[in-house]
Amino acid sequence: MCSRRRERIEGYGKDAVIHHRIKVEGKPRTRAQAAGAVRSGVSGLQCVLGGEPKSEAWEARRAAFGAVRQRFQFSEYGLHDYAKQFGHSWLGDHLDSHVVQKVATRAFKAVLRVGFGRAGRPRFKGKGKKTGVMWREGQVQWKGPVLQPIYPRRPDPVIEHGLGSRVKVVRIVRRKINGRNRFTVQLICEGYPDHKEKNEIGAGEVGIDIGPSTSTIVAPETQKAELRQFCGELKSYQKEIRRLQRKLDRQRRANNPEAFNPNGIAKSGKRQWQVSGREKETRRKLSELYRKQAAYRKSLHGNRANHVFSLGNPVKPEK
Repeated sequence: MCSRRRERIEGYGKDAVIHHRIKVEGKPRTRAQAAGAVRSGVSGLQCVLGGEPKSEAWEARRAAFGAVRQRFQFSEYGLHDYAKQFGHSWLGDHLDSHVVQKVATRAFKAVLRVGFGRAGRPRFKGKGKKTGVMWREGQVQWKGPVLQPIYPRRPDPVIEHGLGSRVKVVRIVRRKINGRNRFTVQLICEGYPDHKEKNEIGAGEVGIDIGPSTSTIVAPETQKAELRQFCGELKSYQKEIRRLQRKLDRQRRANNPEAFNPNGIAKSGKRQWQVSGREKETRRKLSELYRKQAAYRKSLHGNRANHVFSLGNPVKPEK
C-alpha cells in the first residue's frame, strides 16, 4: 500500500472506515446489526493498515465449530441427504425431489438464523409455490392426482383471457372460511390482465391526493373533482367484534383461573393455556368477522381503483 493512502487513513481514524461501511451497507435496524457493522469496520481498518484482523483464539473457535458441524453433518447438503428418505415414503407420491430440497433449504436457513440469534423460534408457512403442481390440458396435475377446474356458469371474458395466456406459475392457496380450510389453485399467467366492459379506461391525466382517510381526485379532461372517504360503504362489525372479544376474555379466565392474579392481571411467564370447545367456537366466529371485513374492504378498494382509471390514464399522485 502506498504511503500517501496510509497517511490519509491514519489521519481520519477508524471512525471513517466504520462510517463508510455503515453508509455502504445501509443503516442498521437492530443493535446487533450496528455492533456487527462496528466490528466489521474495525476489521476492515486493520486489513487496510496491514494488521492481523483475526486472533488465534478466533481461528481455534472457528475450527472447533467447523469440526462439530462436520461431525453431525450440519449443512444444507447434509439436510438434503436426510430429506431423500421422504421421497420413498407416502409423501413421495405428492412431492417431487425439487420440492423436498427447497423445503430442506428453507428449514436449514431458519435454524441458522436461530443459532446466530437473528430470529426466534421458526414458524414455517408455505409459500404456496410448488414445482410439482402443473397446469396441463385444462386441468391441474400434481404428480398423480388430477383436479378438474370448476368454471362459472356464465362465460366470463376476463377468465377466458387469462386461460388463453401461457401459464407461468401454479400455486395452491389456502384460505380459512367459517373455520374450515378451503384450498384453491391460483394460476399466474403471462401478459396483462383483461378488464370488464363496465371498467373502461378513460383518456387524459388524472391527479389524486391520498390522505389518511380521504382521497381527492381531479380529472381536467372530464372536468370532474371528487372528495371521497376511504371505504365509506364498509359495514362495521365493531359491536359484534367487541362483544366476542369480551366473551373470549371471560372464557379464557374461566378456563385458566391460576394464570391470573387476584386483581385480574395476567401472571407473567410462559404457560400452557387450556382452551375449551366453546372458546374455540368463539375464536372461529371472531376470525370470520375479521375475514369478512377485510374481504369487503379489499373489494371497495378495487372498485375505487376502477373508478379512478375510468376518469383517465395516466394517474399522477401527489408527491
